[in-house]
Amino acid sequence: MVRGEAGIGKSALWSRACAPAEERGMRVLTTTGVQAEMELPYAGITHLFRRLPELTVSGEESPFRVGVEVLDLLGRLDRPVLLAVEDAHWLDRASWEMLTFVARRLEPDPVALVLTARDGGDVDRLLAAAALPELPLDPLDPDQAGALLASCRPPARRRAGVPPRPATG
Repeated sequence: MVRGEAGIGKSALWSRACAPAEERGMRVLTTTGVQAEMELPYAGITHLFRRLPELTVSGEESPFRVGVEVLDLLGRLDRPVLLAVEDAHWLDRASWEMLTFVARRLEPDPVALVLTARDGGDVDRLLAAAALPELPLDPLDPDQAGALLASCRPPARRRAGVPPRPATG
């Protein structure tokens, strides 16, 4: 679980996990939690598993029963899988419970799960109950931000006869 305040870079890290996974031949299944769908049971995982027609979910089923079916299906797939969920804090409750159930049982399977969530009291409570490992993102201090910007800056083109400007802190 990658978590932090809005705009801190969770989505950038999320996409940096998805692209290399696809390049390495993993099947990448993605979804994004949607605030307007939080009351629709399994809206999040229905979208996540839409490319796997072998899985059908009824809104009446227990998240744990669905989780067992998902684990069985993932274990039968022909290649490793990355489940990538952005804005997990906006998943419906049934999808959240099913995903966290699955996350705690993935170790023997060739499956990885990456979730992002915005910081907040509700997320704190959900994560405490789920017992998932977390990667909290904190703001960069000014020196770190400057170093990051400097590493992203394209090299300056030297004009004939003009010395380079000294770096400023």
